[in-house]
Amino acid sequence: MNDRYEPVRLALPTVLPPITRLEAERAATRLYRHFGALSDGRVFRPSTYKGKILPRRCWTSTKPTWGHHKGWGRLVHDTSHEVFRFQYPTKQPHDPLHARWEADFAEYVASNDWLQGGLKPPAKAKPTKEEARTKKIASVEARMKAWETKLKRTTTALRKLRAQSSRLHKA
Repeated sequence: MNDRYEPVRLALPTVLPPITRLEAERAATRLYRHFGALSDGRVFRPSTYKGKILPRRCWTSTKPTWGHHKGWGRLVHDTSHEVFRFQYPTKQPHDPLHARWEADFAEYVASNDWLQGGLKPPAKAKPTKEEARTKKIASVEARMKAWETKLKRTTTALRKLRAQSSRLHKA
């Protein structure tokens, strides 16, 4: 690899921790927001689906990674390329200036606690047995009420149809 990317390698740890899809989405969103604004007021708008950034498959990794082929390194590399292309549309993708941009992205990721799990959502508390039982009872009772409503509607409809049928037979 080129020596000009040495600051990127120095900014990130050699072995990067695993990253989930949700962490990748949150990290990309924050990187785009932090680095994607121009001085003239224009803002980089990444492609989204229902308002959320679609993290690339190569950004997620269940195992520790190194380099820029998968995981955190790939996320930093790809997001820096997208913002760099927005900022400098006439420059080549691996222009010497891009190496400095990618190093800034890497330093930003390393300076936050993202690599230590800072973007993970808080763990949900496991419900107690009594809470789970209460929730299950409420669910069963709600389904019973729905079926009783359907039964009542059906009997009313059948009563009306029988009355209509008897009126038609008499006529």
